[in-house]
Parts: sequence; C-alpha cells; structure tokens
Amino acid sequence: MTPPPLASHNNLAKILKGLRPLIAAQQLEHALGTHRLDHLPARSRVPLARVNAMLEDLVRQQQDPLLLINAFSHLDYSPALLRKSYMAGASTLGDAINLAARYTAIDSEVASVQLEVQQANAYLLLSGNPRAPSRLQLDAVLYSMARLLRSLGLRSALQVELPPLPDATLAPAYCQAFDAPLVFSGQAHRLSFPAIELARVLDWSGDAIDKTAKRERQLIRLQPYHSWSGSVSTLVAIGLRRGEFSLACCARWLAVSSRTLQRRLQAEQKDFTDLVDSCRQRLSLEYLQAGYSNDSIALLLGYRQTAQYFRSFRRWHGVSPSAYVRRAAAARLSQQFMQDIDRG
Repeated sequence: MTPPPLASHNNLAKILKGLRPLIAAQQLEHALGTHRLDHLPARSRVPLARVNAMLEDLVRQQQDPLLLINAFSHLDYSPALLRKSYMAGASTLGDAINLAARYTAIDSEVASVQLEVQQANAYLLLSGNPRAPSRLQLDAVLYSMARLLRSLGLRSALQVELPPLPDATLAPAYCQAFDAPLVFSGQAHRLSFPAIELARVLDWSGDAIDKTAKRERQLIRLQPYHSWSGSVSTLVAIGLRRGEFSLACCARWLAVSSRTLQRRLQAEQKDFTDLVDSCRQRLSLEYLQAGYSNDSIALLLGYRQTAQYFRSFRRWHGVSPSAYVRRAAAARLSQQFMQDIDRG
C-alpha cells in the first residue's frame, strides 16, 4: 500500500511560525490538537492531509483565503539567512534554484518543482501532487519561490501564472501579495523571468558542502529508488570549487563506503569519472556566461593548470573558450535580428 503524502516536522514548524502573528495562540493550539498535530516528535513526518485540513479550518475561521500566503510573508527570506543554509553551495542563481527544487520533497510532498529554459525565458514550474491536492499550499509555495528569487537578487521583472481563482474578486489581493504581474489561466503554478538571470553570480562566499550533504542523505532515506548519480553530481559541483571531488570525498559526505558508492553508481550504469567530466562541462558554460576569466574557471573546475581546462573545453565543444563565446554572441545577435524582423 502506498503511504500517504507527507511533510517534514520543520515544514509544519515553518507554517506555524508564519501563522502566529495572524492567529491567537489559543486558537492555533486548538487547531493543532483537533487535527492531531500537537506533541509530534521533532524528526517525525506529518501526513499532509492533516495539515491541509487544519489550514482549511483556519481559513474558514479567519475568513482569509490568502491566510497561508500572508503567513509566509512574515517569514525570513533574507540573504543573510540563505547564506547560512545549503543555498551557500550555489554559485549562480541557476544553481540556487536547482538546489531549492531538488530539496522541495524533503520539506513537503505537496508539489515538485522544475526549472525549464525555453530560448530567452526561464520557467519555474510547480506540479501539484495529485494525492495531496491543496490549492492553499500550492499558492503559498509559489509565493515562497517568488520571495526566494527576489532575495537571491533577481533583477528582472518576474511574472506569475496561477490557475483561475474560485473567486475572481480575490485577484487584486493576489496581485498585491505577489507584487508582480499575474495571469490566471490553465492549471499552471509558474514563475517566469529572463533566462540570462540564471548565470548571474551570487554575491556570497562559502560552499556549505556539509549542509548540502545532509540534504542528500535525507533524500536517500526518503526515496526508495534514489538516484545516487544525482547526489554525486550535486556534491561534485560544490566540491570542485574547494578541490575535493574524489569518489572517497563523495562517499564520506553521503555516509557510505567508497565501495558501496561505487556499487550504487554501477547499478545505475554510471561512471564516477564521467559524472565529474559532465559536471565540469556544464559549469564551464555557466562560468563563461557569468564572465569569469579562463584562469578563474580552471580553478573553479578543480584543474591545476589552465591548459588542462583548455584541453577539456576543446574536447567538449571543438573550439577554444574564447571562440565559443564569440560564436554564442553571434548566435544571440542573429536571433535578436530575426525577432526584430518578425516584430516588424
């Protein structure tokens, strides 16, 4: 029998922290008791059905359809806080978004998050869990993602897409809460912004490898068919910057032996050396687009000499980094020219 969708105790604690400025303590404690959400062990996972039922009761009592969004508006999304989390392992905005999407299921199984890039636009898409339907929580998670993007320094206009509201008169309140242009259409919960923002370098230092590794170990415990190659790729991307990206390092971070990790990768028909090479290839393009020098990129990719980076880049793309940049710039100009013609 498939277990019911769950949320972490930390996720429930975050919801309660946001609700406390809005709801009297006695009323909130009563709601927790009614839905058997009080006195839970700190490491327990909570059935989402109970959380949803409690939130729906509170919405009715408060007569506030945006209660959870308003609650999340009281939470701290400051860069100072993010620097202390696994987010510090991200070097670009794209890295941060991918990490947030990867670890969504740890906090709550109400939705999965996916980053998609289509030509000049990036889309952050929420897919609701059909076994845990909750418009309240999906709206609030999308709001949380919008707050996260702004805290990470998104400089371009953010556009929000939501499914049609059950009460159209709520649209102005949603627009005010998100503080962005909203479109109500289809069934999508989606944020969109220019894809060029993904390569923008975050203005913090550090790698947070231990906190990221902790999240990966949580995924291993939660997912029956966990992708070990996914964990390795995630950790290698951070380890490269600190010069620690061996199989033994990844095994230590994942709390398994090197032999066990090697067996797990072999079962997925993955080779550790190929995973490191693929990670370097992906990151090299991100760093190039962000404007790093060749010497800096070589260092960030864990190469001892810049010449090693040049040889790898030619193997990946058939040209030097500078030639690749010139070719990409020419392609962008050509695309912009064709778009201008189409417009006019």
